[in-house]
Amino acid sequence: MKKLIDSRGRLFGVLSIIDLIVLLVVICLGIGLYMRYFVIENTSASAVQTQKVTYVLEVNGVRLTSVDVLREGDNVYAREDDGYIGKISKVDYAPARVVSTKADGTYVVASNENRYDVRITIEADGRVTGGRYYANKTREINTNLTMDIYTKYVAFMSRVAEIER
Repeated sequence: MKKLIDSRGRLFGVLSIIDLIVLLVVICLGIGLYMRYFVIENTSASAVQTQKVTYVLEVNGVRLTSVDVLREGDNVYAREDDGYIGKISKVDYAPARVVSTKADGTYVVASNENRYDVRITIEADGRVTGGRYYANKTREINTNLTMDIYTKYVAFMSRVAEIER
């Protein structure tokens, strides 16, 4: 009976361990190249089809001076990754409303003096896949998502109120 590895370092007296490792590396490279060029589709970011995605951000309790610097056509960015997430297409605002609790335990809705609730409509080139919306191809947008956003002049904590196609 032959030994597994003989005195010259060959496997079963036929193939050396170094030869076996080189053979395995060549086979793995061959499989990798085959997969790369014949099986896997090219999925570069430029090949992704984009479409117009429109969504509305809500910002609560801001000063009028902050509302005044929001202009249609301004770029909007996400603070977490400094990623571009679209352009402002419309800005609506109304006096801010707050819910307060009275001493007897009842609630009352009152206006918040000198503060405004803002709805910012954003248009972005994005993509829709599997029911998910992405602004600028990579930034996922979904309703009730809260995110820090900023423009050239102002920064807010906002909430995505609705998404349109």
